[in-house]
Amino acid sequence: MREAFQDLGSNPSTSIFYKKRLNNNVGSLTVSLTGSCLYQRFHEERNHILENKWYMSEREGKDVGFERALLDWVFNHRDKWIKRK
Repeated sequence: MREAFQDLGSNPSTSIFYKKRLNNNVGSLTVSLTGSCLYQRFHEERNHILENKWYMSEREGKDVGFERALLDWVFNHRDKWIKRK
């Protein structure tokens, strides 16, 4: 979709029309997603991963990075978290 939008950039009036249309569609999609159960669960799980990242980083005395904390969370903590929900 972005590629199609970039192709329209040569005509200013057309690009403005599509830019407004694209922004309206993305805005309504964002509003509908933020209220969904899936988004709320994603947000909650992400917060747990960030908390895990903080604990791991404190333990090792350096920033371990999001990817490593994510893998640790998935392999060591996620199943227990899901069962508690």
